[in-house]
Amino acid sequence: MSLENAQSGDFCQIWRTSGSGHSVIVVDLIKKDNNITGIKYYSSNGTVNPTLKKTGPGENTEYFSDSGGKMLRNNTYFARLNK
Repeated sequence: MSLENAQSGDFCQIWRTSGSGHSVIVVDLIKKDNNITGIKYYSSNGTVNPTLKKTGPGENTEYFSDSGGKMLRNNTYFARLNK
């Protein structure tokens, strides 16, 4: 499935310029001037909950390398379960 067809709830495999990768669940596509520049996602990797002041699963946002971030646009993959 293409980036343009990705939706909230889709599974996503990202790869970064550093060589690291991660599997996440799409929350939203980040757009600027009608171009997709990044992905807001839910992840099992630790994030800091500002209310509880604890680290655990949560949301994060990353941007594609052509938009100032580290994700590789051509190496980001999506999948959706059948309804």
